[in-house]
Amino acid sequence: MPVSDAEFGCSHAPLDLSIGGGVPARIAVPILANVIKVRWERVMARLGAIVLAAGDSRRFGAENKLLADFEGEPIVRRLLCEVVSGGIAEILVVTGHDKERITAALENLPVRFTHNANWRSGMGSTIAVGIAALSADVEGVFVVPADMPRLTSTLFLRLAQIFEEKRRNAVVFPTAAGEQRNPVLWPRRLFPELLKLSGPNGAKEVLSRYITESVSIPIEDSRVLDDVDTPEDLWLARCGSSLERMNLLPK
Repeated sequence: MPVSDAEFGCSHAPLDLSIGGGVPARIAVPILANVIKVRWERVMARLGAIVLAAGDSRRFGAENKLLADFEGEPIVRRLLCEVVSGGIAEILVVTGHDKERITAALENLPVRFTHNANWRSGMGSTIAVGIAALSADVEGVFVVPADMPRLTSTLFLRLAQIFEEKRRNAVVFPTAAGEQRNPVLWPRRLFPELLKLSGPNGAKEVLSRYITESVSIPIEDSRVLDDVDTPEDLWLARCGSSLERMNLLPK
């Protein structure tokens, strides 16, 4: 079972620590947390993430929704910070529309960029471009739309845990109210299928063909899965976040 961020924060004791006169339990807990943290770092070291940041967000209006402010930073940067915090080894951002501005918004983050010159054809081609640019040693990849400002690093760890339990062979995704949501974690054996994608429907058809080989993870707080398509969506996301900070909504 993954430990919490707070427990990971206690992982300061190396395995060769001399415990001296310390209470054994107080020594054992941070050592155990450190062992678990190292194990999960190894798991995440085999995974990649493709962040889909190529669209022109027509439903949002004149502004690029990925550059809209969410709690003091662009939506796309807010999302990428959580992806990075998840410890995913290889993070690839696929650009298209507003390539230069998207790249600038992610300055100094440990990510790579690749460009989909055919971004107008839809999300399918953006996924395919990302898959083609992945390193050969990536054993599974998260496909992550860039318009999810409330996504958390904890969710990536949770999906990765199930992926690891299934020997990195199953498709893993979250659900809310019984519906499949993003991000989706794909095993390497299906990368050839994703390379063939084109058009606006993303990987939905591929997922439907392999649904019996997939694992769905119900998410109690579905707000972390919300995306932003319209100004109203962004307003609701901002309101929900503000109310949480005032303890007026359950977290």
